[in-house]
Amino acid sequence: MTEAIWGFTDMRNRRGKRFIETKDSTVGGDTESVTEAVTLLNQYTDVDHVTYCKVVQELHNFKSRAAFFAMMVDRRRAWIEFIGDEYDSEVELEIATAYIQLCIEYVQKYYMKRPMCTSILSGRSYVIEVLEGNPQVCYNIFRMDKTIFRHLYNELKRLHLLEKDTGIVSVDEVIRTMLFIVGHNADYQLTANCFQHSFETIQRLFLRALRAIHALGCLIIRPDVDAAELPHSLRGNEKYHPWFEDCTTSLTREHKTMSKAPQLRHKTIQAPKPLGREY
Repeated sequence: MTEAIWGFTDMRNRRGKRFIETKDSTVGGDTESVTEAVTLLNQYTDVDHVTYCKVVQELHNFKSRAAFFAMMVDRRRAWIEFIGDEYDSEVELEIATAYIQLCIEYVQKYYMKRPMCTSILSGRSYVIEVLEGNPQVCYNIFRMDKTIFRHLYNELKRLHLLEKDTGIVSVDEVIRTMLFIVGHNADYQLTANCFQHSFETIQRLFLRALRAIHALGCLIIRPDVDAAELPHSLRGNEKYHPWFEDCTTSLTREHKTMSKAPQLRHKTIQAPKPLGREY
């Protein structure tokens, strides 16, 4: 790789030097013109077009043109073939150098990665540090007091919704990940940096905790089996009672159809305003 880079540099230097010599030959007086050299080159009818163009380009150099006129016929033909092969080697070197550059960029991008999770605190250590620290810090970060979190943690484990740790991730870290995302409306990138996990791991933990919370909600939030009518707090509330007056819940789980349901579902239809109140 190093030899290719040095070869590419040398080729560029030689081309630059040849370009300078060509410019000098155009302003200086030379006895042999380019036209005469091309006329002499036209005698070699068996030269292919690519080599012909390369030799014409080289003949713009005063020294090369002078040497071309001074050569013998056989030497001149050998020189023409040499110029064609030299330019082919330079093109191949350019292609090889470009390929090597692509290989270097690929290795630097996919094999020489810098780790993103470089914090001295792992996700579990971070959770422990917050739980053992100031209660207000715990509430500010996870939007939940320590006592409530411990109760939620114990309930999820007691109901076998989050039973055991998985790999290096503990159950309390799974819950804290979900609380952090929901409490701050945080994206996976910010959460991954906070808990020192990959995006895939954070997504998996969040979905796992979300399913557990949903299952817990189905167990906690349910109709009262002993309720035969609306609670007194709703029956005596002028603001909310009209919305529930057509709903009844019984042990047989039979529900009357809400007369106002279609109006509530369609945004284009204005929902009725109970007792003339506006919201």
